[in-house]
Amino acid sequence: MMRVLAIVLIALTGCTANTVSQRHRLIPADAELVFGVDIAAVLGSDAYHANAPQYRDSIPFVWLDAARACGIDPIQSHLSVLGGTDHEGQLALTFTGLDIGDPSKLRCISDRLTAPEAGPASFSVHDREYTGFIADRDHVATIVDPHTVVFATRGWAESVHLLNHGTGVPHPAQAPAGRHHHAWVDGRPFIHMPIPPATRRLHATFDLADDLRIDLRLDYAADDAARIQQNGEADGFCSALAAVGMPCKSAAWTDDVHHLDLATSLARFVELAPLIFTNKPPAPIVWGGTC
Repeated sequence: MMRVLAIVLIALTGCTANTVSQRHRLIPADAELVFGVDIAAVLGSDAYHANAPQYRDSIPFVWLDAARACGIDPIQSHLSVLGGTDHEGQLALTFTGLDIGDPSKLRCISDRLTAPEAGPASFSVHDREYTGFIADRDHVATIVDPHTVVFATRGWAESVHLLNHGTGVPHPAQAPAGRHHHAWVDGRPFIHMPIPPATRRLHATFDLADDLRIDLRLDYAADDAARIQQNGEADGFCSALAAVGMPCKSAAWTDDVHHLDLATSLARFVELAPLIFTNKPPAPIVWGGTC
């Protein structure tokens, strides 16, 4: 599943076959953190092109090159992904794009990725049109329709199967209202995320221009919010972010929510992304103190 997840890490919705609300119905209700990425918009951005050469040998490039060779251009197909995960490592990713669910094209991608020069098999396609499966040791993928494929860890495969057939309980979250963003994330933070441990919920949007701007909101219990402000821990958080190349452009409190505007390069964010999307603990960060 890390091969699939890597696409999300580097790809930070265009006009697709399914709406965001329709795709949310394929994310299990047990998801504690949900996120969306407009892959097509990211790949078409100036910030991505400025850093693309350093990603050439990465797993996402292998997948994207295979997709292009099999007639699925990520930009022209308006490729996007909506995902959900939990603290136990379960994951569901709904990829939407023109013809991404075409069994013959998925089989073509599979053949290219399982060629000797591509290393171990990434997935295989069974001949069951629109209800077929793509499987490897870590995940199962269901072809929902000609334009939608859902990858899920095996622990969530049955839940996704039920959701695809109109039963089960989908996740209730929705994409951020208002203007379109290149990516967004919302939910309960993981213990190893490089944010203050008292954070109850985080919400972030990601926008690419000359750099990557991150609008981050951290939600606390009232007592924790008061303590953090009184002890200067919020300033310490900005200092820690600046030390890893993600300075706070602004920071403010609204009731128990800490609102931060961050800026960094896409390349730097990709380096830090594994701290957000994996269970590996980050380097120690001291939250107290002042800037």
